[in-house]
Amino acid sequence: MPEDPAEWPAWWHMGTRVDPPRDGGVPCSGDTVWAATVDGVEVAASWGWTELRPGVVVLTDPNAISTNLRCLHATAPADERLAAIVALNRLTHELPWRETVCTILRMLRRHAGFAAAAAPRRVRRSGTPSMPC
Repeated sequence: MPEDPAEWPAWWHMGTRVDPPRDGGVPCSGDTVWAATVDGVEVAASWGWTELRPGVVVLTDPNAISTNLRCLHATAPADERLAAIVALNRLTHELPWRETVCTILRMLRRHAGFAAAAAPRRVRRSGTPSMPC
């Protein structure tokens, strides 16, 4: 990708997964996926995040960003890995992913109580289900 972020392709938010908070509180964590079209090819990058406190999220592990992008100017495999880590960290600093994740967390907390929205629901059945005929 070009040095100047203004020359980067447009990236869009594909989705964010939120893990249920432990014991119904903070911190929350999850991952987010962003995509772009580079030279006619769909590319994506995904990384984990952790909420430090409400309204503040950080990259969980700067060395664990998953992507199908590849660095073209690296001279050796070790150089390629290092160049990819640097480029992908620049990407996470430029994209508005923190605001997106915080908006999702606010919506979850506001509209259903976060624990209820994030936790899987159990279905209890008592006998054979029936329906009116």
